Amino acid sequence: MSDTPRIVVAGAGAIGCYVGGHLIAAGRNVTFLGRSRIAGDIAVHGLTLTDFIGDKTRLDHPRFKPDPACIAGADILPRNRTRRRADPNGASLVRERFRIAYVTQ
Repeated sequence: MSDTPRIVVAGAGAIGCYVGGHLIAAGRNVTFLGRSRIAGDIAVHGLTLTDFIGDKTRLDHPRFKPDPACIAGADILPRNRTRRRADPNGASLVRERFRIAYVTQ
């Protein structure tokens, strides 16, 4: 893994965008993988992160791709645990196929 790992957030819905957005705000190299509709919305409106305390962070142009090919070369691939039941072996399959250093569970 390099000094600046490349992170791909697969399944970038509400939770993935929130977590990935905070990683970007902290200076990490993040690409979102998600549905074309969400990619289009974020391309037009950017990504705004808010919480119950009132903090607000705006990201104007985060990298958001609808093509799974963006996973290739990723160092870290966080996975949404809500999908784990549907695909219990998904992490190992992704790790093998794309030679990713670390897949979170």
